[in-house]
Amino acid sequence: MVSTGSTNGAGSTNGAGSTNGAGSTNGAGSTNGAGSTNGAGSTGSVLTPVLTDNWDVERSWTLPAYEGTGGYAALRKALASLQPDEIITMVKDAGLRGRGGAGFPTGMKWSFIPQDLPKPKYLVVNADESEPGTCKDIPLMMASPHTLVEGVILSSYAIRANHAFIYVRGEVLHVVRRLRAAVREAYDAGHLGKDIHGSGYDLDLVIHAGAGAYICGEETALLDSLEGRRGQPRLRPPFPSQSLASMRARR
Repeated sequence: MVSTGSTNGAGSTNGAGSTNGAGSTNGAGSTNGAGSTNGAGSTGSVLTPVLTDNWDVERSWTLPAYEGTGGYAALRKALASLQPDEIITMVKDAGLRGRGGAGFPTGMKWSFIPQDLPKPKYLVVNADESEPGTCKDIPLMMASPHTLVEGVILSSYAIRANHAFIYVRGEVLHVVRRLRAAVREAYDAGHLGKDIHGSGYDLDLVIHAGAGAYICGEETALLDSLEGRRGQPRLRPPFPSQSLASMRARR
C-alpha cells in the first residue's frame, strides 16, 4: 500500500494488491492481492501455487467457489482473534513482499501509516495496470476476484481504514463488472459493511473505473484522478502514506 492516512482520502496500492498493494491474505499469510513471496510458496524445490491455487475450480470467481477452497476463513480468524498491530507484525515476520516490481516488504509499508492521528485512513488498490505488456493483475481479478476483496478487507483492518477503493482502468469493463459482482456478494455475505461478522469493524469498498490515462498508474496521479481531478504526479516527499494537509498544498 503506497498510501493511506492522508486528508485527501488517499492510500494507494500499486497493483491489484501488491505492497504497493493492498496486502491481502487468502489463508494464514499467503497473499492474494498484497504481494507474495515471488507469487508462490515453496516446499523444497516444488513450487506451491498461492495466487493461482483456486483458478481451476469451476466458476472460481463466485463466492461459493471461493469459500469452498477456504476463502474468507482468514478474515473471520483475524477479526475474531487478532488486533491490527498483530497482523502487521505477522506480515512482517512472514517476509511478505510486494508484486509491483520493487519487492518492498508489505508489513513495513503498512507500518509507515501513522496510527496515532485521528484523521480517517483510506486504502486504495492500484489495479490500473496500464504498463504495456503487463498482465498479472487482470487475470487474478477475472479468475478469483474474492482473493483481492478478502485481501483488501484484511489490509484495511490492519491499517484501521474504514473506506477502501479498487482503481481499475476503464477499458477493462469485463474486469470492472466482475469485481463489482464480487463486492456485492461480499456485502450480502456480511464480509463488507457495518459490524463485519460481529467484530465491530466497518468497511465500505468501492470499485472505481478510471478514464484510461496511462499516467494514472502512478500513485499520486491515481489519487488525483480518484478525487475527480486531472491525474498528474505530485512532487515527493511527502509520500502519500505519511502526508496530511500537505497532500493538498498544491491545489
